Amino acid sequence: MNPPDPRSSGLPAATRALRFSCQPETILQEISTGSSTYVHARNLACELAAIAPLHSPVIDEQERLAFFPESGLSFALGEVTGLHAVMIPRPSAPAYSLEIGLPGVSRALSLVAIPECSDMLAFENALLRQNALPITEKELSAWQAVTTASLEMCPCCTASAEARQKEPEKHPLARVLRHATRERHSLLCRLISPHLAFSSWITPEQFRAGNGRLSAVDTGRRGLLEIHIGYVHSLWTLRQKIDGEDYVVLRVFDPLGRLHLEIASPELRLEAVWRELCREREF
Repeated sequence: MNPPDPRSSGLPAATRALRFSCQPETILQEISTGSSTYVHARNLACELAAIAPLHSPVIDEQERLAFFPESGLSFALGEVTGLHAVMIPRPSAPAYSLEIGLPGVSRALSLVAIPECSDMLAFENALLRQNALPITEKELSAWQAVTTASLEMCPCCTASAEARQKEPEKHPLARVLRHATRERHSLLCRLISPHLAFSSWITPEQFRAGNGRLSAVDTGRRGLLEIHIGYVHSLWTLRQKIDGEDYVVLRVFDPLGRLHLEIASPELRLEAVWRELCREREF
């Protein structure tokens, strides 16, 4: 891929990253213009991304929390470990991303302006108005490496995780997502971590399994659910009320019993289907 023309961006092509020292709410208010943004959230076990409108956040000053109600996004401002702007090379025109680090996950949240649906000029200008230190991609990668945690597991859990990674297509979650793709079910997905939550509807049109991961791509490639199957230890299917309506919910836990993901559907008949698909575990 050819590098983008440096004249197309205020970020120098040789640098392609800025490190901010301002309070996160300052820059969030600046970039939140109401136009659509590619929101990509991550925890240790999974990733969830979708194109969503980015309006000004609701800030809880006492709890130091930011809420984006229209986007289904919230995170802890007081736990932010790093703020970076990155230029992402693309064949047609570059995209710009605000990368937000949280404890243990250096790229816990990416807010990406893309030419297809974002106000690129407003987003870029909002980034460039902030006081920032230009850094190289190598410096950014080094910072990400030392601020990204891994899950400490016992030898038995480690061996099980390695087995799951070798054959992710055999995992019960693969059967659930494959079924949803085949039947065109819309799924309400919710990524959860101690300092971040993001929810989005996905109607999978593509399912992939490989390299230790399961991926479900939303219709029109407007969203993505990706699961790092080595971290998935147990599943729990139950019924739960969401906004006053009954849903069947599949919860995904890691070997330490921590909840990372919920997959929900208002089609209650899927409870029996999901239980059957999950009954015969191969790991």
